[in-house]
Amino acid sequence: MATATAGWGRPAEALSVGLLRSLDVPRAEAGRVLAGEDGVLGGVRDRMEADLARRRRTLVTLDRILAGGLPQTGMTLMREPACQVVTVREVAAQDEIGAVTSACAARLIEAAGPPEVPLFGLLPPDLSQRVELAAAAEMEDGPDLLPGGVYA
Repeated sequence: MATATAGWGRPAEALSVGLLRSLDVPRAEAGRVLAGEDGVLGGVRDRMEADLARRRRTLVTLDRILAGGLPQTGMTLMREPACQVVTVREVAAQDEIGAVTSACAARLIEAAGPPEVPLFGLLPPDLSQRVELAAAAEMEDGPDLLPGGVYA
């Protein structure tokens, strides 16, 4: 039985296919990797690294919750009158929230000037999907109306 001693041979291809499939790389994409298509293996690696980072963050959060329970945050309800505001909105994936929030704040400051009060944000507990982010600042001639009512 002959085996390849240099370059690609059947044993190397078979092992590569097995390794790619063990990483759950779809067959079509594995074929593109084996065909030597530029950037395909790098894309596979980048997706896997991002997934691993997301799983690590999830485990850290789980450890924190199991050790100390859910964080308790105080909340104050207040009635606010309607006011004109300028609003900046963006949609972000979980791993983009920090960067997109910073970009929204920068756009808001550019439009309305530096805030006189600290900025804050509220996020849904499930960040596995894309999240709509909004930042607003009161502006006398702002194009948006923030309706009056009770706010937390």
